Amino acid sequence: MKNSSFIEFFIFFCFVAFIGAMMNMEANLEDNSLVSDMENKDNMFNLFEDRIEWENRLDRLSPVGTVAHDSKPETNLFDIVLTATFQDGNNDDLVYSWEHLNSWNNANERNNFDSPISFTPNNSSSTVECQVVAGIHEFQVTVTDTYGEETSEVVSIEVGSEENAAPNGRVSVVKRAPGCMDEKALNFNGNANSDDGSCEYPLPPTVDPFGGDMTRIKAFQTAYGLTSDGQWGPTSQAKYEELKKSEEGK
Repeated sequence: MKNSSFIEFFIFFCFVAFIGAMMNMEANLEDNSLVSDMENKDNMFNLFEDRIEWENRLDRLSPVGTVAHDSKPETNLFDIVLTATFQDGNNDDLVYSWEHLNSWNNANERNNFDSPISFTPNNSSSTVECQVVAGIHEFQVTVTDTYGEETSEVVSIEVGSEENAAPNGRVSVVKRAPGCMDEKALNFNGNANSDDGSCEYPLPPTVDPFGGDMTRIKAFQTAYGLTSDGQWGPTSQAKYEELKKSEEGK
């Protein structure tokens, strides 16, 4: 009987311990669920704040122009001038400090991108100039008086992408008409639509560089494999022009 009572007590003890463990586990799960719910609510609140902040930025957005089309895709910069006009009620001297905060590709996709910007003449002038690419850019100017009191103002601008249109036209098909298509040639063919390399040009005027000296002319003709007749003609002239061009090209 004693052993039976001990066994019954042990079984009862294990049952109570199991129930306690289950209740503790359920409480922990509820706590974790509560923490998870709070984190989700915090994330949702942060997303909501980000959304509100972005909308506020869009409300402050000022379109300033579009990158000019210049047929050079690599030149995509747009010049802007930023001017801060502040007054101090005590007529203190003011110190300006410009800063580039963020850049986004556009108002729809809202992707951040790196856009190194340099202020001219520097970032401490009331009026500064800089170059930006197409997109949305956010700047901040901080104005400080001689007592260290400061005011900051944020400005958001938008620059449009370089406008460009795809080429348009048509294609025509006709029968090939070979011939000389150079109007300067002797045999120019106005009906030709395919240059076949047959153009003939007038020979350059003959200018005897040897002044009629037959001996020197013969020596020149012999040296370059021409008929050595001592007469300066088109053949000799053509060879002379060829040699002159060769010398000029060196």
